[in-house]
Amino acid sequence: MITRNTTFISRARRLTLLSWLIPLMALSGAVVAQERAASPDEAERSAILTLLQRFHDAASGGRAAEAADCLDVSALLDHAVATGLVPSNLLEHREPFLTGLREGVERGLSRNQWSFPDGKVTLRKVEASAPDRIVAITYTRGTAGYGSTMRWWLHRSGGTWRIGDFEDLDAGMRTSMIMGVTASQMGEGVPPAWVSRFQQLMMAAQRLQGEALEAAEILLDDLEDADFPPMIEALRRMLLAGCYVGAHRTEDALRMTDAAESLHADMPILHYLRAVAWNMEGHHEEALAAARQYLDRVGDDPEGLLQLAAAHDGLGQPTEARAAYERGLREAPDSMDLLHAYFWSVPADDDLDSLIKHIQAAPDPAQAFRVLADDAADTGDPIRLESLVHAMSQHLANEPLITYYLAHVENLRDRPGLAALLARGALSGLTEAEDRTAARRLFWDCQVQLGRAVEAYLEADQRDAAFDYMLEECDHPITASERLRLLEARCKDAPDDPFVALRLAQTLSELGEHARCYEVLVAHREAITTEEDYLVAFEDGFIRTCLFLGKADEALTVAQESTDRDDDPFFEVIVYAWKGDVRGVMAAMEVCVEDFGYDPAVFYHDADVGAKLRGPAFKPVREKFPPESSDW
Repeated sequence: MITRNTTFISRARRLTLLSWLIPLMALSGAVVAQERAASPDEAERSAILTLLQRFHDAASGGRAAEAADCLDVSALLDHAVATGLVPSNLLEHREPFLTGLREGVERGLSRNQWSFPDGKVTLRKVEASAPDRIVAITYTRGTAGYGSTMRWWLHRSGGTWRIGDFEDLDAGMRTSMIMGVTASQMGEGVPPAWVSRFQQLMMAAQRLQGEALEAAEILLDDLEDADFPPMIEALRRMLLAGCYVGAHRTEDALRMTDAAESLHADMPILHYLRAVAWNMEGHHEEALAAARQYLDRVGDDPEGLLQLAAAHDGLGQPTEARAAYERGLREAPDSMDLLHAYFWSVPADDDLDSLIKHIQAAPDPAQAFRVLADDAADTGDPIRLESLVHAMSQHLANEPLITYYLAHVENLRDRPGLAALLARGALSGLTEAEDRTAARRLFWDCQVQLGRAVEAYLEADQRDAAFDYMLEECDHPITASERLRLLEARCKDAPDDPFVALRLAQTLSELGEHARCYEVLVAHREAITTEEDYLVAFEDGFIRTCLFLGKADEALTVAQESTDRDDDPFFEVIVYAWKGDVRGVMAAMEVCVEDFGYDPAVFYHDADVGAKLRGPAFKPVREKFPPESSDW
């Protein structure tokens, strides 16, 4: 199973509501058909799609009046009345109310309170619920890389299609519900008690959308006694299920989706949440069933297809999984989640022609290739990486980029010499700054493996970057002797750099060259100790070096200076133990343990003085401060 793909809301899925328009669940039965009509013909489908595209373009483009013209506010009010939340006295003045409603809708659109992706609208499903009445499901992939799945209630009057209501299926929001909640505060008398707590529900939804799961859960739990109407309580439970999925609390998530469904069945997102939870649990048969239910309701949703494919993968059905990935990529060719999962579902030595077609269909094929190739390189899979590189080499004009990844292949196969040659060759042709940095680092890594770190440093056009990478970040750790050569070379370029001096001293100590270590520390003492971050490291290294060289009194002086500064006699324990001074160790350790909370085992485990503290002379110390660990 590809567990990395079973996320709740991926980077591609984003809620489409902002500000006070927080997701609310769909209403089942607000427009239940009394009479089934024939499915719409191609001309009707074209007219419907034109209307919805016009609405999307106007709403996302800030043309509020044009977007409002696509709506039938009278029908929208009828849908809101069906929620049961609109006070009856408001309906006694329907026409003024409609005027205010139209102004409110247009004002909301002008303030971008409905946020629609600015992409092409695709009709997924269209059903005639009654003569001249249509329920349509659409998907829009925005240029920012996120999608929106919507359900629309449309009707035709005088030969013209208009929008009567719409719902964000990703979050379970229906606009008529928003109207109902707002209107419930406008009736005669005191508004229902739950109205005053509705704002908290909106805040919780915003926290969840921002992936602040714990904060969202706290707010939602606090609303358990809010006595919301069933449809709003179902929303609260659905949001809680989302929190639980995000926190991988799958049993709680499944329980809460059932609880939400018991109050309001027409929430397709519940099936999606179940699919994610079941995949996380490893119950792929159940995940498959839930994903199919979700897709049956909303059509080929990319995120739903991701869960369907993950379930097939978990069941050992690679053909079905790949088919699901391909369906998803046809809907969302820019989805790296789907492309990444598809890549890893294909056997490493299999034909990659279909994958390559999807990479080429991505908005930036070269970047999609980079992401997949980097992942294969990072996971140490030379076969998969080489298959991808060779397959892509026939389609990507960027030959230096291909050469760079071939260098990775050779490096993964423990052929650093050839990898270095390829990386150097790629570097001469790469133009993107990020690519050039990556090629340099690979070249330096290979040079470290070949024992040529110093030569690579001296040849580098960016010596600072070369030094930092080979010393601190290289995938293959540099040996102590090679590190010493590199630091000595660096000292010539940066003789006053306290970090370089300190690392040089540490390396000399590691190699047992204590006299040279002492010389470096003395020579650079002032520069190093003026850097607060390096002060303690200097004291530790200087004290231990002095002890190895028989300069115990000099070590004690520095230890006491440290104690005077921080009131912490840690280094005095080290020096007194080395000198065999039981009383000094006893006094210093008492302060460390009782005032600073040290575990005595820290001293008994110390590589330099632990053996001395275990000797017979220090038995009184061990009796007073027995080590808290039993394995010293």
